[in-house]
Amino acid sequence: MDGERNILNCWMIDFPYQSKYVSVQNIKTHYIDEGNSEQPIILLLHGVPTWCYLFRKIIQELISAGFRVVAPDVPGFGLTFRPLNSAFYTLQNLTSWLGAFLERLNFKKLTIVGHDWGAIIGTNYAVCNPELINGLMISNGFVPWGDCRLPMLLKAWKVFSQYSPWIPVGLVVWLFSKVRLSFNEISNYNKPFKQQSRKALRLIPALFPLGKSITDSIWKQLITASFPITTIFGKNDPITFSFYEELKQRLNSSSDHEHFLIDGGHFLPEDAGYEMASIIKKRVNETIII
Repeated sequence: MDGERNILNCWMIDFPYQSKYVSVQNIKTHYIDEGNSEQPIILLLHGVPTWCYLFRKIIQELISAGFRVVAPDVPGFGLTFRPLNSAFYTLQNLTSWLGAFLERLNFKKLTIVGHDWGAIIGTNYAVCNPELINGLMISNGFVPWGDCRLPMLLKAWKVFSQYSPWIPVGLVVWLFSKVRLSFNEISNYNKPFKQQSRKALRLIPALFPLGKSITDSIWKQLITASFPITTIFGKNDPITFSFYEELKQRLNSSSDHEHFLIDGGHFLPEDAGYEMASIIKKRVNETIII
């Protein structure tokens, strides 16, 4: 464990956070837990194909504002163990893992901020555990609805991720961000995937759009949710932007919900991490329940 922590620190001078590990359902889970431990948790959930490094700009801003920030690596990504059994990679299992992970933390309430697939996993957890949720924030990701049509780019990504012998994680982030990542940043995205299985990179995208019975159940609970929902989308995202307006309309059931469309591509924490942090701070301060 200490060796892995030292390796992480040597990799990234722009990610100066202490790595922690906990066994969750027999999965060695890597996570960051920083800031004021007396405050409710802001949980940052990454998507595909990234890991918690994606949130490095946001983490620092939230810590400086006095919040407690927890950012795990989802199984199959980053420094968390990669289950080799293909059957593990379902929305139900990923949500179960998240619940078991959160049970290991000392908290009463939390705000979930999910990006891409992190938004899907976080949404499913939130509707199943509304009593634990201060707020749900979803960024450039969403639970689909029955009649939504996938854009060609998303269909192409599903095929590419399943069949390409090479999945250049850092290059994917670079291509779908407006900011130009440095060589070191691209390398940092790649490093956790160099020597371990990439099964999750191939299997999780294939789950989308999940299936009508699953999505109908989630949406039935989501539109009547008692917790405030915030959407933060990049207006230059070629993957999810086309769903933004209808997503807003489907979530218009409460005046507590709020929606933000800001300048950025798909990997919005890269393009607009500081602006996202400002929105998160604003919304948490409006909705926080100790």
